[in-house]
Parts: sequence; C-alpha cells; structure tokens
Amino acid sequence: MENYDLNLLRSGCTQKQEDKVEYKHYKYYLESEITFNKPDYVAVIDLRNENPVLFYQNLNLSFLETNKDTICDVAAVVEPSQLSKILSADLKCSEFVSKNLKDISKTIFTLRFATLEIDGKKRSLIRNVRFIPRINKGTQHILILVSFYDVSNFLGVNNQPVFDFKFNEVNNTAFRKVLENLKRILNKQLTYRHELTQREFEILNLIGQGKTSADIANELNISKNTVNTHRQNLIKKFNVKNTASLLKEM
Repeated sequence: MENYDLNLLRSGCTQKQEDKVEYKHYKYYLESEITFNKPDYVAVIDLRNENPVLFYQNLNLSFLETNKDTICDVAAVVEPSQLSKILSADLKCSEFVSKNLKDISKTIFTLRFATLEIDGKKRSLIRNVRFIPRINKGTQHILILVSFYDVSNFLGVNNQPVFDFKFNEVNNTAFRKVLENLKRILNKQLTYRHELTQREFEILNLIGQGKTSADIANELNISKNTVNTHRQNLIKKFNVKNTASLLKEM
C-alpha cells in the first residue's frame, strides 16, 4: 500500500500546477472548503505527482518578506523548536493514514502550532488536513487538501504544537478509539523533553495498545530482546521505574 507522507510543512516547494494537471476532481472539495470554512490559505497536494502542489492560494495569511506565498513559505515561519517535533509526529500520522485509507476520508487532522514573529509578533496557526479519495481505473488515489487558519486573536499563541481530530460521520466506535489513542500518543510526542527514535516511537505506540514484547517483536519483525532493549531505553528517557509507569506517562 502506498505511504501518503504527511510532512506537508516541507512538501511542494513549487509554483501552482493547476493549469498543467488534468485533475478536476478536487475542485468541488476546494471550492467547498473556501466557501464554508473560509481558511486563510489553501493547497491541494498530490504526492504521486512530480510537481505535488496542484493548487495553492493565499487568501489572508501574512508571510515573511519573501512573500512568494508557496506552502514552503508557511514552513519558513514555523517556530524552529516546534518544527522537528511536528515533522516527527507527521511521519507517524502518515503511517496511520496508509493503514486506514477506508475510514480516513471522514477524518480531518488538525495541528495548532506557533510561528516566528511576523509583523512584529508571534502568531498561532491551525493546519487542517483532509483526504480526497479519487478512483482511477479501479485504483484508489488520495489527494490532500490542506488549509491554514490564523487563530492568534482567538486562541493566543501556544508554545507547544497540539494535534487533534475532527470527525465527519465516523460511526465506527473502534476506529474512534484508535484515533483517540493516536491523538494521545502524538501529543505526548509533541511535548517530549527527549527526542525519540522512530523505532522507539513505534514501540511506545504499541505498548500503549497493550501489546506484549512478543506481540511487538512479531509485528515489527524484530527480536523480543531488541524490543526489551527499547523498552529499557524508553524507561530511562522518561525517568520512570517500569513499563507500568511508562504507560502513565502516555
């Protein structure tokens, strides 16, 4: 299955491609997003395309002096202390999306983060990501619709990035629980005092699902001893006594 990378803050440093791409499927979603949700900035991304940004438009968002208004200009103003954490959490989110394409079109991924000073002050932006399913010759193809909102005047500036989810007719209780667990894990990832490796993050997530070392070893195709070594490293990083204490940190 394809891996739909959500590292959107660094994706698509290109000019508008809408005149060069035949896709018209996204236009309905894009027009609805602008009309009803009134974002400050929108972009449509196709990560299978050589030029991934199909469309972008700055509706009401201020940037630095370059003022090119590409999605990379949004990346340029992200608070550096938050950026690495956001990209790490986005990677985990990407893996989740790749495994849950059936339900994902009904879920909006929300991230609130701080920016560098723009016009003499810091700002707080919200990034909403939703997925547009497209069937092409029997194969499901996902386009990404990303919207940014400046919420500084309403919510103030938050020094820590925060992930959340919005549900659109998601009636699957089990899937909701999985999303809530992912939300908890991601928000812990965004506030960790210590950097975790990707493998540590994977194992921490599986521990949070109640899986044993043997279960984790089987799922990740590694040895049980390797899993236990990672467990001990996590316990040290969180400065707790045992796995039970580690779960409380989650």
